[in-house]
Amino acid sequence: MSPLLLRLIVLLIASAAPLFAATYEIVGHVPSSTTALAPTAGSKEAFIVAVGSGGKYDCGELRMLQDRRTKHLLNFTGYNGKSPSALLNVRRNIYGITAEGGRNNEGTLFRLRGTRLQTLVQFDETTGAAKTLHAHGATLYGTCANGAFTLRRRNFQFFPLPLAADVAMLNGQLYATRFYYNNLYQLTSSGSTTLQSDFPDSIIAGKKVIFATTSYGGLYREGSVRIYTPATNSLRPLVAFQSYNGGNPNIFVALDNGKLFAGNAEGIWQVGAHPKLLQSVQSLRFLNTDGRRLFGGAGYSLGIPVFVITP
Repeated sequence: MSPLLLRLIVLLIASAAPLFAATYEIVGHVPSSTTALAPTAGSKEAFIVAVGSGGKYDCGELRMLQDRRTKHLLNFTGYNGKSPSALLNVRRNIYGITAEGGRNNEGTLFRLRGTRLQTLVQFDETTGAAKTLHAHGATLYGTCANGAFTLRRRNFQFFPLPLAADVAMLNGQLYATRFYYNNLYQLTSSGSTTLQSDFPDSIIAGKKVIFATTSYGGLYREGSVRIYTPATNSLRPLVAFQSYNGGNPNIFVALDNGKLFAGNAEGIWQVGAHPKLLQSVQSLRFLNTDGRRLFGGAGYSLGIPVFVITP
């Protein structure tokens, strides 16, 4: 059977129903320039929405999505950040980063309290611009242009790593990758140690392991996932994607139970040796998790539908 015919079969099945049971719900619509969502502490169906552009000062804004409607919360002014790009709910607090703006025009790390924004970190020329934000327990961590960082109880620490691509924290230990160098590094206050070579530049923390992910390449040139185990410093293959089983995924997220999910042009897949289509979603824009559920947005209309999936 040709790959084209297999893809057609998958699409026909996906258009009818998910391949295994999952709860899928549209909870509202958000602006087309939305970059991230974070669930609020007060309601399972309420989200803080980061809008990357627009607002009163054309620097982006935060909105609240609740009861299928959004309402304005605050504007970014440039001084308090510009172009919000990530949001997290960590122990009932909303944190986020901006890609630009702030005192040094390299972005900020902020906390939202009600409708008030509290700037916690001003990125600068040493760190480079803020790129990503994650959480491990009460510790925030992420990448910036010149390395990685952690923030715990106002204690900010920067780990220099030129051309930093991605970062993951497992059992309190920080791991990072770099663009072009294809290595996995362990980061400590004393420097970086190379753990693996021939390593993808995208990583995500799982349960006791780190998933090394690619959107392209692999055996079939359509992406792959390998599993890195820190305890043994070993790397093993999980899956090489093909056109009919999640090929060319561009977003990966992991639940607290260690299950990995990926999004591609056809929908959202539960990743394993044999990926399964969880939900058909066209034009996936962003995908995230609160540890138990998946939520995200898809489409390119003026109002992007926001969905919640409980696997």
